[in-house]
Amino acid sequence: AKDAFKGLHNPDKVIDLTYNQIVHIKNYSFEHLISIQEIRLSNNLINSMEGDSFANLKYLTFLKISNNFLTKLNMHSFLNLDSLIELDLSNNLIRELSNSIFSFLTNLKYLYLYNNQIKIIRDLAFSNLNYIEVLDLSFNKI
Repeated sequence: AKDAFKGLHNPDKVIDLTYNQIVHIKNYSFEHLISIQEIRLSNNLINSMEGDSFANLKYLTFLKISNNFLTKLNMHSFLNLDSLIELDLSNNLIRELSNSIFSFLTNLKYLYLYNNQIKIIRDLAFSNLNYIEVLDLSFNKI
């Protein structure tokens, strides 16, 4: 729910929601966690995320959504995540990386996309990743 975390002040900079049964991430789900630095959503049932799921999280450095059922990514999900350093989308069912999908993640160093179903990587999918150190696309269908 949109206001699920309203009134929660600085939860140790980390919120761990692994091993739940979350299916969908709605717009602004985490908007009240302004200073959050890490969100862990691994091992859920997530099959979709709305465009502004992680909006306004300017201090977020680590986002882990591995071991879920995502088939596609919404480009707007990664807008304004200027501090994001690590993004883990491994072990999902992602089939395609659209044009400039990660171009707003200008400080990203680690991007894990291994063990998906990626067949298509569109032009400029990895543009503006000037600080990337690890880009793991192993175990896909490229």
